[in-house]
Amino acid sequence: MLASLSLADSVAAGKVSLKRAYPGWKHVGKTALPVRVSGWVVVIVALALVLALVFVGGRNSQPSGWDGSAGPAGVTCPLGVPEVGPADSIQAALDRYGQGATICILGEHRLTSALLPKTGQILIGEGAILNGTKPVTDWARSGGLWMASGQTQSFPDPLPNGSPCDLNPMACQFEDLFRDDRPLIRVGSKDQLGPGKWYFDEAANQIFIADDPTGHQMEASAAAVGIAGNGADDVTVEGLVIEKFAWMGIERARSGWKVLHDEFRWMHSHGVRLGGSGITVAHTYVHDSGNMGFAGWASNSLFDQNELAHNNYLRFGRLGGYWHAGAVKIIKSNQVVVRDNYSHDNLGDGWWFDWDNYRITIEANLFEDNSRDGLFYEASFDAAIRNNLFRDNGWGTAAPDKDGAGLFIHTSKNVEVTGNTFQGNRDALGAVSTDRGTSALHGLRETANLSVDDNSFVLTTGAECSPIWNPPATMVTLARGC
Repeated sequence: MLASLSLADSVAAGKVSLKRAYPGWKHVGKTALPVRVSGWVVVIVALALVLALVFVGGRNSQPSGWDGSAGPAGVTCPLGVPEVGPADSIQAALDRYGQGATICILGEHRLTSALLPKTGQILIGEGAILNGTKPVTDWARSGGLWMASGQTQSFPDPLPNGSPCDLNPMACQFEDLFRDDRPLIRVGSKDQLGPGKWYFDEAANQIFIADDPTGHQMEASAAAVGIAGNGADDVTVEGLVIEKFAWMGIERARSGWKVLHDEFRWMHSHGVRLGGSGITVAHTYVHDSGNMGFAGWASNSLFDQNELAHNNYLRFGRLGGYWHAGAVKIIKSNQVVVRDNYSHDNLGDGWWFDWDNYRITIEANLFEDNSRDGLFYEASFDAAIRNNLFRDNGWGTAAPDKDGAGLFIHTSKNVEVTGNTFQGNRDALGAVSTDRGTSALHGLRETANLSVDDNSFVLTTGAECSPIWNPPATMVTLARGC
């Protein structure tokens, strides 16, 4: 059944305001944005073939804020500070020089336990590497396979309620094996082995591969975490490459932490777990995390000039969706600014705010080629989403991606969407209002006071139009032609 509310009815209902008309604005009769309803779920979907035929540049255009400077290139240690070379102990230097000290880390360091900085310390490198693996060199032939013994590493699930591994049960096995700096695919038995795969017989402390390891660098997980918060505030981590830890690169970045010009790669779980206020993450490249790039709570915090790419490579997620998986998930945080970031090619969402976030600013970011939503704002309040570019999001083919959009607003109040450009997304702009209860701090969770103003929706061939059902009379919608 096809039906829609008139624009006048939409505005009268007071939930959503539709402001300035664009050149080329298209109405279909008195049609407002069609609404998708399934039982008790109401979804407003705006697609890419829609509101204004405005061209905003070629496929390689970027928002003016993103400058491509994420990572440790160009970072140098201050003169006169203690230096820690590859043969030295970083932890011993942190302990020796104490609170507030600056430590220059040089070369590559293989860690077997997390570094524990002290309050106010600055850990700075010039691209120095913190590596969470050990070399595996003693290989022997075993029944047509290659076997290494003496492998006693074991890492339980780091999340108290369990990681979401419905889509890939082997993702919840947190030990990894790397060949020439790339992870092999773990399988559950020897008979599943083949090129690029490995099997871990934990009871016998043996690992098996089918590929000849001769001449290749083989590394196995040796440490869970690179740097742990450990009660220390105001720590700075700058100019480091943090790689291949079984859990996280940083566990619990606390209040006042600064994560600057770093690179996080090939963590099995998360690049950085957040847990404080006044955190700054800037000019940092977080890629190829097994589960997520950043996650946690971070009130009064800034995320600026970061690149997040190819995260959730292990396909964490529930059968019904990418629960706690993708590039970023921020929860229960106030006064967060997300500015000038580039989040792309992540399995799941490019950025996700969930549950009682408040007064959030998301501006001048590029969200591109994420398999589900470019930006997902859920069960939260008071956000300004402005001057972002949402491009080619939501085209994943797996079941968790089926409702992907450039921007999706889920049961969130007082959201302003202005000055954004939507181009080539499966659905451009979506909204849903469901029963998510009442926040003790901010009131009823609902989609209300949603203002969409001065956005550009670029005509792109190939974008899909979703089914349209009759909305309830109280729902407010936006104009769309499709």
